[in-house]
Amino acid sequence: MKKWVVVIMSLSLTVGCASLPPNPPEKKCPASCPMGTACTDPAKGCQPIPPPGPVCENGIDQCGCFVMPPETGEWTEIFCPAGQTCEAKRCVAAPAPVCPTCAAGFSCSDPATGCVKDPVVPPPSAGCSIDGEPGPEMSGYKPVLGNEVNEAMSSLKPSCSPGSRCVITDGRQAWQARVIAELKRRGRCSGQHAPTTDEIAVSTGISQPREGWHVYAGPDSGPGTVVWSPGAVRPTYSAPGGPPPEPPQATCTGCPAPCTPKVARWGLTYRNRWWDCTPQFYGKDTATWTGVPVNGYCAAIGMSERLYCPARQEGDPNRRACEGVGLGGYAAAVPLWRCEQGQPEVNESNPFQARCDAGWIEVCATDGTSCTRSAS
Repeated sequence: MKKWVVVIMSLSLTVGCASLPPNPPEKKCPASCPMGTACTDPAKGCQPIPPPGPVCENGIDQCGCFVMPPETGEWTEIFCPAGQTCEAKRCVAAPAPVCPTCAAGFSCSDPATGCVKDPVVPPPSAGCSIDGEPGPEMSGYKPVLGNEVNEAMSSLKPSCSPGSRCVITDGRQAWQARVIAELKRRGRCSGQHAPTTDEIAVSTGISQPREGWHVYAGPDSGPGTVVWSPGAVRPTYSAPGGPPPEPPQATCTGCPAPCTPKVARWGLTYRNRWWDCTPQFYGKDTATWTGVPVNGYCAAIGMSERLYCPARQEGDPNRRACEGVGLGGYAAAVPLWRCEQGQPEVNESNPFQARCDAGWIEVCATDGTSCTRSAS
């Protein structure tokens, strides 16, 4: 009896195992999906890629949303250009940055920089104060201290540099005081050009001629704009009661005689997406930057038939140095460019070439005079 039962159970188990169906094949994501789709679930296959945020409505939304260009198949967020901010998917002008409230011993003239420690200014050297009204103006001048004024202002405003438009929150008198203090710390005699003006005076010594520098453009209280050289230079003047100014001397270092007079006008042409300038000089009675008379300049360089001529003839190895003497008073001087809109882009390899984003472009001598402007 027991043997018969065992046989029946064995047959039953054998029949049961043979009736199980085979396992179905494992589903996998395809090796690649069409552009704009992806596979994260093998059971669903390739599906449209969901946006990571709100989708831009074509022709209405400007920012703060995502688009998928057909050529990329990827979601891209749309941002506002520099100087604007996004409000309700619309680009609007960004509010002007504001300086934070600084602790004692710190001050802020640039919101981008924030609070910086005030410089330690030692008491001025004896006999190095510049106060009172200026003395008689000299007939000629050289802006030899311009770079030092620029460096002093850059140290007070590290985020800016000459050529940029730098807005500060200091009032006119406050900014002048900071620049004067920094110049004194650097060992230069410095003071106000005259009370309530936007200019300072700088000198190498109390009895030496002074250079006037325009350092602030704006109202008595901020915000205002830093004014960089070379456009900031003013005529040099002598100290009240000081020694009489020396007679003007020609400044032709690097340029052999005849000394180049001050630039009279410019040749301005458009070439290869750059405006190219050539300084031109009056060929008859004129003068150098320091006031030295120059007669018959064009004839002296072999161009007697010209009323206006270049600094030197084409191919002359001294032409570049003589151009600098004529447009700025020294051999390495470069033109001053201006744009109707924004700041000029000057060619890094050739400062005699520049361009503007829009509107007219203007080229001038280093003091901002003797200018020539293109048509808009």
